[in-house]
Amino acid sequence: MTSIPPLAPPKPEKPEKPENPGSASHVGPAGGERRPPEALRYLLGCWAVMVFGELVHQLVNAVGLVIEPSALKQAAADAARERGEDVSDALITVSTYTSIAMMTLFQLAIIALLAFALGAVARRKEWAETAKRLFTVFSVFFVLRTIFVVLAPSAVAGASQLPVAFVAVLGIIQIVVGVAGGCGLIYASRKEVQEALSFESKKDG
Repeated sequence: MTSIPPLAPPKPEKPEKPENPGSASHVGPAGGERRPPEALRYLLGCWAVMVFGELVHQLVNAVGLVIEPSALKQAAADAARERGEDVSDALITVSTYTSIAMMTLFQLAIIALLAFALGAVARRKEWAETAKRLFTVFSVFFVLRTIFVVLAPSAVAGASQLPVAFVAVLGIIQIVVGVAGGCGLIYASRKEVQEALSFESKKDG
């Protein structure tokens, strides 16, 4: 009588490897960088509009002052007269354009600082929280400036002594910057944004 040999156990099937293990769909939470929350992306967009709008505002303002520097010349002449100095028109003109250049460079330096801080927030650097506080301060300032422009446009136009077209363009730009700053304040207060920018929680996670 012949004996039947025992059946061999079935071999376990090998798990199929993904076609692209390094793709975003196959990267686990610990293997790749987490996608920033939607509120943070909106926040970065608002602040980018705010920084770019303020850059345009300062450039337009500088061009307007160069075209119509009479208000600054009059202020320089009055200051020299109060000190009892006899200053020539040529010297007043030079000092006026020098003050315009220095003022514009100072404003551009502040905008460059804001752009650098925006990059830190976008890359979630170690000092991203500090950069967010800096943006919060400037956002509040831009919102208050926009409120003043809306409530007292004639006072703003009279103080600038610029042509009407420049005053209108500057007013529109300041309103856009203020609205972007206000939206940025709303998104910056969201809990998911604070958690995403927290360096300690990012390091622990």
